[in-house]
Formats: sequence, C-alpha cells, structure tokens
Amino acid sequence: MQSIENNLGGGEGIEGLYGSITRTGTQKILASMVEHCGLGSESSLVDVGAGLGRPLLHALVYPGVKATLGVELDEIKVQKARVFLKQSVQRVQRKGLLPEDLELPMMQCAAIEEVASLERCTHAYSFWEGVPIPAREAFGKLVARSDGVQGVAVIQRAMRDPEGAMLSLGFGQLSLRASFPVSMSGSGRSFTAYVFAREAPALRRAADSAVQGGLAAMRQTKPGAAAARAADKLGKPDRESRSARRALIMSADKTYTQQAADALNQAQHVAAETWEATKNKVSEVTGAAQNRAEETKNDATSHQSGVRGLVDDAKNKATELGNRASEKTTEAKHSAQESTNKAANIADEKARQ
Repeated sequence: MQSIENNLGGGEGIEGLYGSITRTGTQKILASMVEHCGLGSESSLVDVGAGLGRPLLHALVYPGVKATLGVELDEIKVQKARVFLKQSVQRVQRKGLLPEDLELPMMQCAAIEEVASLERCTHAYSFWEGVPIPAREAFGKLVARSDGVQGVAVIQRAMRDPEGAMLSLGFGQLSLRASFPVSMSGSGRSFTAYVFAREAPALRRAADSAVQGGLAAMRQTKPGAAAARAADKLGKPDRESRSARRALIMSADKTYTQQAADALNQAQHVAAETWEATKNKVSEVTGAAQNRAEETKNDATSHQSGVRGLVDDAKNKATELGNRASEKTTEAKHSAQESTNKAANIADEKARQ
C-alpha cells in the first residue's frame, strides 16, 4: 500500500500532524480489541483523526468488520484517503482477501466537535498524539453519550493513570484491558497503545434481558427455582439490587463486559453463558443433596462389592471341596484296585497248590 500512498504524494495535508502506526502495531491493537472488546464481523469501527484510513483498511481484512468510518479535519487528507482506500481495497480484492461487494470506508471531513453522534459505531480508535485537549474531550462526550460503543483504543505517549485520564476527558467509566508499545512507520518513534472496554447501555440492557430469561428458565426446574428464590431475596429492583442480582446470577466481574458484548451480537450465545454462570449458585443450593446422593451411591457400590466378595468366597470354597472329594474318590478307586489285585494273586497261588 506504500506505493499507492507515494503516488498520492504521501499522507500529509494542511491541518494537524500526519503519521501512521506500523502494520504490526495496528494488527496487535485490533487483535487486542477482538480479545477484550468484542470487535468482530458485526462491528462498526470509527477512526478519529483517520488520516489516510489505514486502520480502517486493516479492520476490513481482520477481523472483517461490517462497517468503517473515518473522521478527519483536513480536507486534503480526506481527498487522498478516499483514493487511497479505493485503490487499496481493489488491490486486496484482487488477492481474494476481501469480497467484491465490500462497502468502502466512509470518510467524513469534520472536526470531532462537529460530529453529531457515534450511535452507529461499536468501537472507536484514535492515534491522537498532537490532538488538542478540547478535541479529545469532544471525542469523550460522544463515547459517553453513545448507546453502543463497547471498546476504545487510543495511541499516545505513556499515561500514568489511563482510566483516570480517560474519565477526566469525559469518556465515562472505562476498563483498561491492555497496554503495549507500538511505533510509527518510517520514524520508528515509540508510543503506547491503550485498549479500554466499556459496558455500553445497550449491552447492559441485553445482558439484563438475558439474565431475566435465564431466571425464567431456571424457575422451570426444581434446583433452578431454589437459586432464583435466593436471588429474589435481594430486594426491590432498584439500581443497587439489580446490580447485586447480576453479581449473584452471573458472578459478575470484569469479564461481564465481554459477556454483555456477546449478548448484543448473539443473544442465544449469551443466554447459554448466563445459564452456565448460574450453575454455580444452583450447585450451592443443591450441593448437599448431590453429595448425599453420591455417598449413598458409594455405600451401595461398597455393599454390592461386599456381596460379590461373599459369593466369590463361596464359589472358591465349593471348588475346594469338590477338588477334595475328587481326590478322595481317586484314592478310593486306587485302594479298591489294589485289594482286587491282591485277591486275584491269592486265588492264583491257591490254584497252583
């Protein structure tokens, strides 16, 4: 793709800085978002400060996201990006790595402060070194207001308190899932990539719905009903008790965000995960009975083994007695034969006399 960029005169424009992360670094960031934030084939990725849109092109190939959007302030860069992305996609299509009917990344020429919302986006990316604080805050407000953004990746120099820094910029509560060094193409200048997960409101509602569905299914079974009653004891459905119910039913921790992301993309899959999570509580309620049943089974097995042992002993004893009787019979036959032989000898001697 470097030859295409060179034919365009590079990626520079008239606004801001230009630079791109190496292909290896970009792939590592996207792979981390796949692992920690649910980035996948049903996702939509926005790149704020997109430049030529290289990360968008990477995301179309892997993990094969459904839609991409680039937001770029510089009109010159946007014009170059549209040509770069079109020619690059065509080249990758000729290699058979992208479908022929692929929708090209959309490039929006605007300051981030002018973007109305990120409602159609599930994940956000920004190499924002050199981006002024007001623009970062505008980005943060868009994410905080979004109903569907599940993960955010930003690249800059090292931050001492990444979660606190993002909170101060208005992103809301984000959970840092990974951070690692990356470098720029050409100059080799080092930066740090930060990957954050976010429990989006839409995902939370989907997860709550899956929890309720799991509870309803549990109540249809005897052990499940016991676990559901235990959850019901947590009280009225205000915000705190709902959170406590999720903690009880789903063993909620930092993996809950990933489960919620899966719930939005595949509700049946999340329902199955929810059911698996509830088994821990069910096992607590029914554990004693199961242990007792196992003990009874073991006792029965031991008793059966004892009976079998007695039968085997009896068989062995009968065999032993049979062998002894056979030996006695053989001895009696030999003794009778000897007596017969003696009598015949005596009779012969008397006959000769």
